[in-house]
Amino acid sequence: MSGLEALTRPVRVCVYSPGARQATEDPAATTPELRSRLAEQHERHEVAWIPDTTPPACSDHNRALELARQATGVTGGRVRPLLRDTIEEALDRFLAEQRKFLPEETLEEYNSIIKFLQYTLNNYGPIDLFDEDEKRLLEDASANPESKTFCQTFGPKKIPGAIGMFLGYYIPRTLGTNAENPDGVGPVMRRLANWLIIQSYGIPAVDVQHMLEHVEEFASAQRLRRRWNLLREPDLEFDESEIEDSFAGSLRIRAVEPGVIQFEEPYEDRDWGNPLSNFSLTVTVPHEISELAKPGWEMHVEAILVKGAWITSETGDIYI
Repeated sequence: MSGLEALTRPVRVCVYSPGARQATEDPAATTPELRSRLAEQHERHEVAWIPDTTPPACSDHNRALELARQATGVTGGRVRPLLRDTIEEALDRFLAEQRKFLPEETLEEYNSIIKFLQYTLNNYGPIDLFDEDEKRLLEDASANPESKTFCQTFGPKKIPGAIGMFLGYYIPRTLGTNAENPDGVGPVMRRLANWLIIQSYGIPAVDVQHMLEHVEEFASAQRLRRRWNLLREPDLEFDESEIEDSFAGSLRIRAVEPGVIQFEEPYEDRDWGNPLSNFSLTVTVPHEISELAKPGWEMHVEAILVKGAWITSETGDIYI
């Protein structure tokens, strides 16, 4: 895997690793992080698996091993020292490496998404700080207009823990209101996660795995948004006398059953943790929609009540 990730441009790759292909197809034998990394390499390269009974030429095999050793920081039996990049430096390094093989149009999208990630980290990263020294550092910096930003102060270990809020709140809240397409965010974050795990930043693999889980959940939410709007009945028209009630606003998914989604008000009383109202809404949906939905997600819903049944006329951005 590290040898594939060390390649600097898309190529046709012959992979010889006895038993590995069968292992990658068995969820019990691999982790989500490893399967995600492999899927990305299949997207980037033309990967051909060499049969276990046919070893490759010795020179090719040795070259692959050398690339893997370099990518994991092991050269000559010694471990490469940890890099001391800041978040800003790490993201610049990430983009610089993508320039080697991404087309210009895709690279512009990467730049835009990474800049927005930096913006959210600089502005909202301090909210999630728990260490008092770190908080004090930023408080002191805030008094100095020429001080360093969050991304210029902290290292890339802070990135994985921020991705859940970035994808689950800031992306739908910001990109969802603009013409930009949020669907491109997931692939960028997936590639960033897989890039971080092979850098010498000392980021625990479990943190990157959690980051990838947020990426996959975000991708599922985007699929739900697209499919629901594609499958809803178009141009439904009812007389005002037929409409018993209507709703437009944010709702939280309370429960999901095959073909049925139950919503409730998302806002809670801060003192008691109870919904501010007892409003709920249940809609019948195609099974492929209910299979994608997850309890706890919040989404914009527009619906009308006709003959005692709620019908969705539009669904919008999803907060995970």
